Amino acid sequence: MANRGGIGRNLLLSYFILLFSIIMITGLSFNLLSHRYLINETRQQMIEEGKIIAKRLNNQSSLKAENIKGGLVTRRELRLMTTNLETKVIILNNEKRVVYTNIETNELKRYQKIINGVNGDRDYVTARVPIKNNRGNVEGNLLLIAKTKDIKALNGLVRRAQILSLLLAAVIAIIMSFIFEKKLTKPLEKLTEYIRNFNINKSKPVKLKTGDELQELAEGFNELAENLKAYDEKQMRFLQNSSHELKTPLMSIQGYAEAIKDGVVEGEEVVKSLDIIIEESKRLKKTVDEVIHLTRLENPDDLFNRKPVDFGDLIHQTVEKIKPLAIEKNISINIYGEYPTIVVDGDEMLRAIINILGNALRFAKSKIHVEGVIQEEDFRLIIEDDGPGFKEGEEKIVFERFYKGDQSGTGIGLAMVKAIVEGHGGIVKAKNILPHGACFIIQLPIKKNIFYPQR
Repeated sequence: MANRGGIGRNLLLSYFILLFSIIMITGLSFNLLSHRYLINETRQQMIEEGKIIAKRLNNQSSLKAENIKGGLVTRRELRLMTTNLETKVIILNNEKRVVYTNIETNELKRYQKIINGVNGDRDYVTARVPIKNNRGNVEGNLLLIAKTKDIKALNGLVRRAQILSLLLAAVIAIIMSFIFEKKLTKPLEKLTEYIRNFNINKSKPVKLKTGDELQELAEGFNELAENLKAYDEKQMRFLQNSSHELKTPLMSIQGYAEAIKDGVVEGEEVVKSLDIIIEESKRLKKTVDEVIHLTRLENPDDLFNRKPVDFGDLIHQTVEKIKPLAIEKNISINIYGEYPTIVVDGDEMLRAIINILGNALRFAKSKIHVEGVIQEEDFRLIIEDDGPGFKEGEEKIVFERFYKGDQSGTGIGLAMVKAIVEGHGGIVKAKNILPHGACFIIQLPIKKNIFYPQR
């Protein structure tokens, strides 16, 4: 037996793995991208700040230390807009001599490669802006330098804020996942408990109002339960009818056999009794044979011998077989419409139509109407009689095995009709017609390229 709550645990485990993967991927990608972004943003700000400083220096008559100190040292232009970073400033003339810098003299050698124009040092982010005089000639260059480790420190601050946000989001997500897990597993547990305790005769339909696939599953199970209940009732009626149908001849056989054995009947009465036993045995055998054949029809597989059959010829053959009985009862059988050629088992279809016409002959007063109607995708055979028709609700159960209503016979004929027609992919229906009479409709699928009107 499966573990209870296994689906919920699996969902939570999958959710936690997904959440952990998202946090890890998001953290790594954000750390890499934010570091690159801060470096590019720092460089861009340094360039913009350098342009502002260079513009002010452009108004100087010459790049001399005293002019620069007097004009810019105390000004905000020397401060980088990214105030969290300590920025180094170097002003060079055209001979790459340092005119001004805020770097200590003993530390200036550390930046010599940058001064010489070598920008391959990953420890620093640099920006170089030319300084021009009033005539537009380049007088020198302005260098702005920031340490990469300072940017990493800023990135670390951002990363810590990001980790805190992700952890907070993870906690909220975990709480919500437990809520959703309960919301999912609770109706599942209810449905499981209902199925485990299901009783076809006692259980009421399960009710789930989740608005999702679980509700569809519950509705599907309710539909299945209704079908099972209907099938169970049908089987109960079948057992009751069949036991009655088989019990009658068996009791007759038993009674006459015991009478012969006990000497109750003598002389010519013995022969009559034996004839009755033989007749009842034949009737019993016929009933059993029909039940066996009906069972085979309901599981057709390779039972049918299908081949193209002209339905017009089939109808005329059927009418010829029952014509003597129709003449005896003074009932006319009229054939109308058009009939296709369909790939069917001719013998079984002949049996089905004979059974319907035989049923119609039992109740018809004066006529039976047979009509063929060809439609685009199916053929309909309509058989009507002018008898009393069906009792209320009887048309829904006339195709059940051993249901006889007020008629004589075994009650298997119409059940056999249903099995034969459905075995050919068709449907058969029964209904009342106005002002009175019964109607049977056989509907069979056809292909456009294999039917033709009867000539």
